[in-house]
Amino acid sequence: IEALYCLGYGSSYRTNYDEELIKWEEKDLYLKGEGCKRKVFLGYEFVLSRNNYKIRKVNSHRVNLRDSTKWLWMVVFSPDDIWLLKGPPLERRNFLDAKLPLFNPRYSYLKSSYQRILSQRNYLLFSAKKNKRADGQLESWDEQLIDMGSIIVKIRLEGLRKLNSFFTTIYPEINGEECRANLAYKSSFLKGDFSSLTLEEIKTIFRKELELKRKKEMEQQVTLVGPHRDDFLILRNGVSLRPFGSQGEQRMAALSLRLAELELVKSKQ
Repeated sequence: IEALYCLGYGSSYRTNYDEELIKWEEKDLYLKGEGCKRKVFLGYEFVLSRNNYKIRKVNSHRVNLRDSTKWLWMVVFSPDDIWLLKGPPLERRNFLDAKLPLFNPRYSYLKSSYQRILSQRNYLLFSAKKNKRADGQLESWDEQLIDMGSIIVKIRLEGLRKLNSFFTTIYPEINGEECRANLAYKSSFLKGDFSSLTLEEIKTIFRKELELKRKKEMEQQVTLVGPHRDDFLILRNGVSLRPFGSQGEQRMAALSLRLAELELVKSKQ
């Protein structure tokens, strides 16, 4: 299963350390497989060396790892899925973000661009106490953060809305009893019902929140507002299953998320 996943995505679902994929006595990893997408034959190849050099090919042509989802989609069910409930917000953000190229093929690029902007802004916040020029440069990076971050939030809202449409049906069926289950986006700067906000409205709210948090950000030397701080809640009858769900309820919710993911992928093929 892990080999298939590596062919599809160029990484492991089990570990963040690529070197763990290579056998102790080997210098590199080579995988080859075949598949069919929309009645078109596809040959997949993946090479990984110990210095983290990666090559991925489709039909003998090298492809960008960022564009993996153009060629192959997979849904993996794993015992570790419980961390979608128990783990930190990063686990759920990564889970959601992995599906969003289905809604916008440029999503992976948008996210990596946002991370670059965020890193630069954090560096300026860190430098601002010693260098007054850095404080003056923040405004330019604020606008870039707002523009890119707002697009990411808008795409996430669309993706979660679609995922939720499957989750609300699947969870009660698995649970075996009537209950209201849903997924809700938890934003670091949007409050109340923000599901129908336009992109420009999101940008306006984002900008105001950055202004309000400026002093605190300068003190803590880190960006406190943006999609990198967001999460989504998994609710049963309006109560979050992360802090209040039993082990069994959490496992059912994790399985329901994966099944909802499967239906989402199928609906986009």
